[in-house]
Amino acid sequence: WLRQVGVVLRRNLAIARADTNNAIFQLVQPMIIGVLMLLAFAWYTRDFYGEDILSRMGYEFTPRWGQETISASEDVPEAKLKAFGQPNLLSESSGNRRAAVFFLLIASCIWFGVINACREIVDERAVLKREVKSTLLIPSYLLAKVAFLAWVCLKQVTLLLLVVALPNLLSGWHALPDGLRSALVAAELVTQIAWLPLFGLLWLTAVCASWIGLAISALSPTQRVALTAVPLVIIPQLLLGGLIRPMKEIDRAQSFMLTPRVLAKLSERGLPNDLATALNRPEIV
Repeated sequence: WLRQVGVVLRRNLAIARADTNNAIFQLVQPMIIGVLMLLAFAWYTRDFYGEDILSRMGYEFTPRWGQETISASEDVPEAKLKAFGQPNLLSESSGNRRAAVFFLLIASCIWFGVINACREIVDERAVLKREVKSTLLIPSYLLAKVAFLAWVCLKQVTLLLLVVALPNLLSGWHALPDGLRSALVAAELVTQIAWLPLFGLLWLTAVCASWIGLAISALSPTQRVALTAVPLVIIPQLLLGGLIRPMKEIDRAQSFMLTPRVLAKLSERGLPNDLATALNRPEIV
């Protein structure tokens, strides 16, 4: 069975290399999505800048509320200075905007996995039936498909993250003028997060989504039906993925969807503190 996995995997790689147009599109697709995300979300930290500053100031006063006297002439200017020095603390509005970046990264990876796999089995059904009657084992065939799709998803997720992280990479280049470096820092979509765990989560999401695509392909009678079924899988992920609900409830999301579970993992690793939640205490109402 292991030798069969190798044979089927090499055949899939050979077919992919022969289909040059599809191979190019698979690589161009994540780069286009990454560029669109940069254009849509660049400088999103400025959208709610005043609200961020106010939230940071309120966060400074929260532990002292009801316990000591607050002087407007002395404490407020000091809190304002501290607020300007904590750029990674965001208000709820900016936190939700940043979460939208993660959400679109996750949705893009789900799209990669499903669309890559949705035609894999239905396209080879006649050949598969003939080979199964001879010596091919179904588990060997499926393992080869999973390995092949994981390789394709690996390339796509890598390209997507490279494009999204482009401002982060360029801003670290000290030869650039200070003005350009400041603009690049302001255009960063993802900050204060470990890139390797983010990459691992997105790749795992794409691989799991490819299994969903294989299920669609196995159940569909024709390629056209398989392609028609893809939106029925993708759209519920967007509608029920957790972004529409308040982000403070994302960790309590109980759903069969991929998007809320991955967002919950990302929130544990890198989403900024939600100051609105910290301020929403009964004694401060």
